[in-house]
Amino acid sequence: MLVDASHTGTKAIAAPEEAGRLRATIAATFPLAGAAEAHAPGDTGRTAGKLVLLMD
Repeated sequence: MLVDASHTGTKAIAAPEEAGRLRATIAATFPLAGAAEAHAPGDTGRTAGKLVLLMD
């Protein structure tokens, strides 16, 4: 599901998420200090899931 970064778009994904029908697939996590390195897997075009920066 692609959603615009707007209030309307955010509301559109709220109901399925609250009902437990929307799940994010996380491909990898990186510390915030590794933000530059986190771009590398995404640049390949073969990442299955989201790349997440951890705010520790």
